[in-house]
Amino acid sequence: MTYYYPLKMKPSSCFFIILALVSLSSFSYALNHGEAAFIARRQLLTLPENGDIPDDLESTIQVPFTFENDRLRSAFIALQAWKKAIYSDPNNVTSNWNGPDVCSYNGTICAMSPDGRNEKTVAGIDLNSEDIAGHLPVELGLLKDLSFFHINSNRFCGIVPQSISRLVELSELDLSNNRFVGPFPMVVLSLPKLIFLDLRFNEFEGPLPKELFDKKLDAVFLNNNRFEYIIPDNIGNSEASVMVLGNNKFGGCVPKGFAKMRNLEELILINSGLSGCFPEEITTMKNLTVLDLSSNKIVGSLPTSLNKLENLQEIIIGDNLFTGIVPEEICTLPGLEKLVIKDNYFQGMHQSCYNIKQVNITNNCFPGIPDQKSVEDCNLVLNQPIDCKVMEKTGCKPPKFASPSNRTNSEVPTTKPEVVNNPPPIPEVPTTKPGANNPPSPPSPSSGPESPPIVDDNDSSNVPTPSISPIPVPEPVDDDDEEDRAPTTSPFFPTFEAPEPAKTIVGQAPRSAKKYVGQAPEPATKSDGDDDDNDDGGASGTFRDITLPSNVE
Repeated sequence: MTYYYPLKMKPSSCFFIILALVSLSSFSYALNHGEAAFIARRQLLTLPENGDIPDDLESTIQVPFTFENDRLRSAFIALQAWKKAIYSDPNNVTSNWNGPDVCSYNGTICAMSPDGRNEKTVAGIDLNSEDIAGHLPVELGLLKDLSFFHINSNRFCGIVPQSISRLVELSELDLSNNRFVGPFPMVVLSLPKLIFLDLRFNEFEGPLPKELFDKKLDAVFLNNNRFEYIIPDNIGNSEASVMVLGNNKFGGCVPKGFAKMRNLEELILINSGLSGCFPEEITTMKNLTVLDLSSNKIVGSLPTSLNKLENLQEIIIGDNLFTGIVPEEICTLPGLEKLVIKDNYFQGMHQSCYNIKQVNITNNCFPGIPDQKSVEDCNLVLNQPIDCKVMEKTGCKPPKFASPSNRTNSEVPTTKPEVVNNPPPIPEVPTTKPGANNPPSPPSPSSGPESPPIVDDNDSSNVPTPSISPIPVPEPVDDDDEEDRAPTTSPFFPTFEAPEPAKTIVGQAPRSAKKYVGQAPEPATKSDGDDDDNDDGGASGTFRDITLPSNVE
């Protein structure tokens, strides 16, 4: 049986070339920039000029079946085009995508039309975790009655076609854990009923558009992509209750605009390249239950006004540059169950903090407590107080001090680089005069005992510790951080074990980011047997007589 399609979506040889390259390069678990751009470029060659489908497409296609209504006919055309755009289907999900009964196709969900005409239509697509490889054809825009489109944890690649804008009934779009590339897909912001957007674990890059935060979305998951530059200042316009932006390459201050997000329940900004002081404006977010600012370069102390967040259940701020004492006001929050402050420079915390169900204080500057930084490491930061107002005026550039034991990252660009047409000339380095074989000898020191050298505190070259390297240093991998790393898999092999989001009721947006792969990492559990009598890694004192509660790491 033959079908005729004016837009022939034949499998492109480029995908087999990429497959060969991946197999030769072996174990390249994520697409690099070149591979990502190559796939997008090849897919663009198969798309119409505007990336959308012609208005007369359906009338030009010969379909040798009769259908109950035109909606099902359109769905048949769309699904047959999509089947041709699939290059690998190891679970044979699309093996029954034949014939006119589209409601019996694997992964399709049918319901009565939303316009009250009492017509059966394809209302949902659910192909989660099927390991399918392919791309999205423009014909998917014919599925105009779709309410949800879930294809997470597959190997779809390329770009999101412009024809998606025709899905006017779509409320949930889940493209997570695939290999989509390019800038933020602006087309998704044209969907009038969209409330749930999940793009995490892909290869999207570039800045986030301001329009994203003017869209009425309830849940936004953008973590583990390549987004960069400063988070737009209108983020406070968002009505989202869950927002996960972690593991991207943002920069600058933690936006004060978060304070305007009255509906926000979970704010997760892990490893986002943020710096500056903790914005006290966040303490006005009355509905906040989870606050995760871990693995950034945030400095200063925690404000006592955090006690205004009476619904807060988790505070996760590990791997930053916080200092001071964790105040009692925070630790006595009625619902607080988790406090992770590891890998900072805190000098202590109130006794009430030890009553929290789960506490991690490892690698701070607590005196007389095991598993803390050395006095030398602590002094590198504690002896250089931070002026938060000055930092804010300078764009919250990351501080230049760094402990040898502290993770250091290269600085993240906070603005788009300017093009310099005529760079200034490089000054010449003075050279010795001809015939001078040896440099002049320094003046002889005066007699008497040698005095210590004078060290200029403002001269970073005199600091006897490693400076932040411009070359990123690989970070040690912790088993408990497994959920926060992008899926370690080749984009074309069906053997990877992709992180699977929690199952939810069909058609219902998930309500908690804690159920997703973008969640905050659990603190590492210290093993027994660390009571070395010669251990002097703490700030001061000995550890043999110190016994911490079982809930404290």
